[in-house]
Amino acid sequence: MMYKKPLKIIVFILILSIITTSFTGCIDPIEHPQLPKRGFFMGLLPIPSEGQDFSQSYQKAAQYSEFVPVWSSGAGADGFWDYADKLDDWWGDTFITGHIRGNGMYPLIHFSFIDKNQNGNLILKTPNNLPNASLKDPEWRALYKLSILNVVNTIHPAYISLGNEVNRWYEFYGIEENNSNGFQHFVSLYEEIYDAIKEISPETTVFCVFSREIVDENREADLDVLTLFNTQKLDLLVFTTYPIAVQGINTPSDIPTDYYLQASECMPGKPFGFSEIGWPTYEHAGGEQGQYDFLMNLSTILTVDQGINLHLFMYCWLHDLTPDDTVGLIKIDGTEKMGYLAWKSISYSSLWQQQLNEKIVFMSKADSDDGELYLLDKTNMITRLTYNNRHENNPALSFDGKKVAFHGGDTNNPLTWEIFVIDLETLEETQLTNNNVIDGHPDWSPDGDRIVFGSFKDEYGNPASGADLYIMDLDGNEITQLTNNEWEDNDPEWSPDGTKIVFKSNRITKTTAREEIFVMDSNGENVRRLTTTTDWQSDHDPSWSPDSSSIAYNHYAGIRPWTDLADLQTLINQWDELIPWNVFIVDLQGNVKQVTNTDYIAGLAVFSKDGNNILFLDNEFIIINDKLRGMNHRLTIINPDGTMKQQLIPDDEHMPTLEYFDW
Repeated sequence: MMYKKPLKIIVFILILSIITTSFTGCIDPIEHPQLPKRGFFMGLLPIPSEGQDFSQSYQKAAQYSEFVPVWSSGAGADGFWDYADKLDDWWGDTFITGHIRGNGMYPLIHFSFIDKNQNGNLILKTPNNLPNASLKDPEWRALYKLSILNVVNTIHPAYISLGNEVNRWYEFYGIEENNSNGFQHFVSLYEEIYDAIKEISPETTVFCVFSREIVDENREADLDVLTLFNTQKLDLLVFTTYPIAVQGINTPSDIPTDYYLQASECMPGKPFGFSEIGWPTYEHAGGEQGQYDFLMNLSTILTVDQGINLHLFMYCWLHDLTPDDTVGLIKIDGTEKMGYLAWKSISYSSLWQQQLNEKIVFMSKADSDDGELYLLDKTNMITRLTYNNRHENNPALSFDGKKVAFHGGDTNNPLTWEIFVIDLETLEETQLTNNNVIDGHPDWSPDGDRIVFGSFKDEYGNPASGADLYIMDLDGNEITQLTNNEWEDNDPEWSPDGTKIVFKSNRITKTTAREEIFVMDSNGENVRRLTTTTDWQSDHDPSWSPDSSSIAYNHYAGIRPWTDLADLQTLINQWDELIPWNVFIVDLQGNVKQVTNTDYIAGLAVFSKDGNNILFLDNEFIIINDKLRGMNHRLTIINPDGTMKQQLIPDDEHMPTLEYFDW
């Protein structure tokens, strides 16, 4: 007997045929977004804070995001079947046209076929007239397909997801042939809809979303589900991720470095994305620092640094949903968390863009084993300043930001180290000293007319084991000696008000590698000790606050002389005896407070122009089989009270060898 299709199915097929025929290749997405310089798009759901309306929350989201997720439930639809109607009504005009596209963002359209019953079990989302439908039901399938094509026709989206966390259905219903709700029926429907969308809107990016975790069961999801899909019909490989839900993951550092690579390698080379990211800020998850670290890691060492082609990066929601919720980047009362600072840092308008300081000059061995000088500006462009075969280090940026003083010479012969100045506009170098002794650590007077530096020479101009401090003009003439003792005075820095000079010295300890911080008037008078060390402690690289009231410096607290760092074998094998180094602050009355608390090296602290931050090198040790095999040198800022530690710029080719810097 011939099978007769129900009338409703015939009607659906006719409608689909009309849509496909009418719009074949005719729909062009309204947006054709260009990838930002960071290499991937960022998005979030702009849930408002208390007292904030949607207009304000979407404007805030647009500052650091390119897209916003759109769901049928959020649009007020009963389900996928009336989704297009809502988007074609006032909601679409207000939110899609006004709040999203009106703020320069694009919508990421989400569909879902999954619902839950009263027991929390997964069931098919169905309209009232199809209460007993299954994934295999032709009428339901036709309705789902028609609903999606109607939305494509209404919104002209650049990105659309045909199902959310679809592998949850796979893990619940399986793929048994006799199961009308078997996941294989979704796979076939997905590919059918994919082809239909591409026929009417070839430029729309089409995919479905998988869950990296099965949150309810506190475990990772089964990635075998990915083998069921034709990779040619997934334009993106997209996941939701809440790794804190996985048993054994309590902090960001617990996440294996290949956690997302395992998923990416199921479809090698496929553009990869996140449609939901979440990490709470409650104490046991690491607090606000934990959320910050998770976001920074997820955008770098867990994805991009693994070779993953990251394309979408979306956080779940902007503000906490309730006073008890902690997943948002901003508290419900509008207080920004550290996670929001990370979000801004990752975004096109990065943390570096927010600083008053306009330039960072630094030494790196990325292009030369001897080390060269580089300049980072606010466009994120890095300019190489020096091209030669000598060693350069200790760059000091003039107060007006137009020149850099530094010392340079033969790496293997410190007696050739001299003081130079380079003009940042012309890149013209001027050599200021030429005396066959170690000259180093130059710094500028506030008026830019003089330079203070340390020189290892005796009263006759011959090389000496101790250093004194000198001042000279920009011709290298009119040299004035400020200090005169048999031990080392070095690392000088002029106070912004021009009245004082701070430096390190072992003049009281009378022990090599036992330096302390001293201050004196800029004419060399009234020398006073500010810090006191014991055992093999040592203080280095002092830097003034912009109001000349306090000094940031590096404090070494290892159990052997810090100078043993120069011996490679000692450093490799006894590295744990040469740490920690931390940032401290001392005021002019000698009151000391600790800023960082690392087990490794936090070095070379320099105040920001507004005094709100301290920039330092956060040196992360790479330990393999209890031996030091390398370091990562990350420019990091922190509040003077020790809070809000944030990596300033992303990792790049300079990170492994970056040393002295100034800003």
